[in-house]
Amino acid sequence: MRKLYWAKQACFVFVLCAAAAVALRAQTLTTIYAFNNEDGVGFVPEAGLIQGTDGNLYGTVLDYGPNGGGTAFTITTSGAVTVVYAFCAQVLNSICMDGNYPLSEVIQGNDGNIYGTTIYGGSQDGNSGTVFKLTPGGALTTLHAFCAAGAPCTDGNDATGAVIQHTNGNLYGTTFSGGAGSIGTIYEVTTGGTLTTLHSFAGPEGAYPYAGLVEASDGNLYGTTEGDGGVHTVGTVFKMTPNGVVTTTHTFCLTYGCPDGAQPMAPVIQGSDGNFYGTTYYGGAYDHGAVFKLTPGGHADHALQLLLADGGLTVR
Repeated sequence: MRKLYWAKQACFVFVLCAAAAVALRAQTLTTIYAFNNEDGVGFVPEAGLIQGTDGNLYGTVLDYGPNGGGTAFTITTSGAVTVVYAFCAQVLNSICMDGNYPLSEVIQGNDGNIYGTTIYGGSQDGNSGTVFKLTPGGALTTLHAFCAAGAPCTDGNDATGAVIQHTNGNLYGTTFSGGAGSIGTIYEVTTGGTLTTLHSFAGPEGAYPYAGLVEASDGNLYGTTEGDGGVHTVGTVFKMTPNGVVTTTHTFCLTYGCPDGAQPMAPVIQGSDGNFYGTTYYGGAYDHGAVFKLTPGGHADHALQLLLADGGLTVR
């Protein structure tokens, strides 16, 4: 019986691989640009791209560029690249006052400008990152420099996540650390530069929100924390109202082995079915991460969980 079982499994894998090979042969990949820093664009494009209303793609590189602090660039779909802004153009006492190291993707606001964050630079006292606005022509405005007043950085520190624009027109984002508890914040900033710290993480609802937020169909904001939210927990999914009321919708790793996953480092998305989907860096049946589905009410559904096991992909 075991031989028959493994024979069936091998046949299934062969058919699956054959089908995948046929599908792959029908696809064509073209590299339209290769980063090398020789043209001043820089390299280490950590974040993804967006397509602007002009049809071009916009992105950031984390490092190097003309000033050594990374760049924001635009690229046509045929591969012509233009540096829109080179960070670290404004230096005071070795600190990039205009910010440096843009880690996350940018967005295009409803005013046509580009908005994003940097994880370093911004102020002489803080050097803790910025939220910036960039016109398509390359004029940069620092909307907010975190930790300008120095420690304990109650307004936040290390803006690793991207901003989103809410339907109310304001920008929302997270900082990885800082805040009243020094383990991260959620903030709102107007396009004119007025920042309000809406929430400082304190532990039970999670800690260290590495990723940005998503606006759900109910108007609330959802996000993840990768850090410890209490005993035997490694990360959370949370909901926040636009005025800053936070509710934990799921706490990961409450049981031994973290079968539901652990340490989510990416944002969630809302599917057309109304549920939320996301990934965890660790946990799952083989401790290599998981893909999860979460209902708006906060009940984890592990039926959709992709796990890397023994070199193969197992779908549960």
